Amino acid sequence: MKLKRILICLAGIFLFSFLLNFLWESLHGFSLYTDHIINSDKYVRMMIYMSFMDALTILTMYLVCAMFIKDVLWLKKLQRRRVVVFFIVGLIVAIAVEYWAVYVTHEWYYDDKMPVILGIGVSPLLQLSVTGLLSLWVIQRLEK
Repeated sequence: MKLKRILICLAGIFLFSFLLNFLWESLHGFSLYTDHIINSDKYVRMMIYMSFMDALTILTMYLVCAMFIKDVLWLKKLQRRRVVVFFIVGLIVAIAVEYWAVYVTHEWYYDDKMPVILGIGVSPLLQLSVTGLLSLWVIQRLEK
């Protein structure tokens, strides 16, 4: 029974993370990055792929936190400290990913409209932490 709850919890985190990240990516991708003006079919495929990777990253962040907390269902008790740790992990991952993609491999470029902090775009900086926490909150509420 506990295994079923764990699998439902993890699947829910992944699903809601995917949906929230698809929305986030779609809303800021075309306006805050250069070279995102492409045909709609290619753009949607790119958004799906990026959202899938974001959801996988959030699920991994959750599992890493679970490993340190020693409780895979830690979202049942969303304490302030756990939320802060998860948020900080999301920021660290976002900084690493954005720095690598923008300044090392040049996979994407910020538009002039992208607000930046120390060269990292604010929107992608907050994305994993915010969408991850929203996903955890939704799953916690659905489990009650």
